[in-house]
Amino acid sequence: MNNYSNKKYSTLAKYILLIITITLLMIVVVLKFDTFWAMTQKVINVLMPVIWGLVLAFLMNPIMKQLERFLYHFIFKQRKHKKTVRAISLSLTCILSVTVVVGLLYIVIPEILDSITTIFDNISLWVDQLTKWVTELFKDNEEIQKRLINAINTYSSDISALLDTLKPILENISTSAFGVVNLIKNILLGFIVSIYMLAGKETHLGQIRKIILAIFRRKTCDRIFSIASQSNKIFSGFIIGKIIDSAIIGAITFICMTILDMPYIIMISVIIGITNIVPFFGPFFGAIPSALLILLSTSSLKDVVIFCIMIFAIQQFDGNILGPSILGNSTGIPAIGVVISILIGGGLFGFVGMVFAVPTCALFYSLTRVAVANRLIAKKLPPETNAYTGDIEHFYKHPKSDRKPLTLEELEALEITPSELANEIEKADEVEVIKE
Repeated sequence: MNNYSNKKYSTLAKYILLIITITLLMIVVVLKFDTFWAMTQKVINVLMPVIWGLVLAFLMNPIMKQLERFLYHFIFKQRKHKKTVRAISLSLTCILSVTVVVGLLYIVIPEILDSITTIFDNISLWVDQLTKWVTELFKDNEEIQKRLINAINTYSSDISALLDTLKPILENISTSAFGVVNLIKNILLGFIVSIYMLAGKETHLGQIRKIILAIFRRKTCDRIFSIASQSNKIFSGFIIGKIIDSAIIGAITFICMTILDMPYIIMISVIIGITNIVPFFGPFFGAIPSALLILLSTSSLKDVVIFCIMIFAIQQFDGNILGPSILGNSTGIPAIGVVISILIGGGLFGFVGMVFAVPTCALFYSLTRVAVANRLIAKKLPPETNAYTGDIEHFYKHPKSDRKPLTLEELEALEITPSELANEIEKADEVEVIKE
């Protein structure tokens, strides 16, 4: 008894200490939020190669798995060559990934630079075209027409004002150059980290499972492993599927624009493909600046309308045929959940937040749905949503009983044995059983 009491009080003291510690940490974070955020950013910057390594390993792992299956099926029939198969499949995965990335950069970057150069060369033509539009649009209001034309002429002819305008842009470019170098460094280090992660992924996962089993109870461990498996399924299904889907959409855009003989084909195809990764809002993010580029280049509303119709048709094909066939039901969340999650993720973390918002929301939605269903089943209520779209008052009503209360005559006719007599009869039965 004393050992039980000591153990109970010891557990209670641990929980109280944990709560006090968490409370103190929260108070420190609130009072010193700027310092805490600066330290957090510094830690994240230091860990960026590891983060990139995790991301690249996550993306390269499906390719490596498929290559391993191919090698085991056609070349190595026995499982005793695990190290050899892993080395070959990992090497081929790295070579394939580097080849694809370098090839795309080699093709895309020169075309994008040429497109940007063309845009700057055509600035004077665009100024003239803009002046014509303003003149025609405000021909009935000479005051607004004069002000707009004067503003256009001022910003197009005044070199000093133009240089002043470009100064912050040039500063941002110089800052971004350092950022690009730092990004390339993190990606290269992350690529090396991903190789080590993929080479011994079973060992790393085993070590993580061992630590979890050593710290938590078995029921908690099962819950953690279930959430981890579900997270991997949702994120891998969505992210990898969305990348494949966006690459196909970019290629379709390239083919269609080539047939229609439109300008900035590669640049716009890349924009459409990259922005298509963002669900729901992605097509708008890519189509609006692309349509503006076409308008400034051709000065033809007809080409813009044709381009918008083309993008609309491609997105309908993606949303109704291509997307469902690749992604399947990897999210399962309603449309309003997709919109809200993208708005929140984009507001907090920008483009990356938009990309990861949907699978994160899908994970929370799945876990919440299972937890709610289990609670409803425990309360003997139906887990289906359709059961709650109408009147729910019947869930709180007790079922009517067919039994009727006894009459006075029936109560008088009942033979009730006193408790003392019932105890004596029970003891007599026990004695007879013992004698037998």
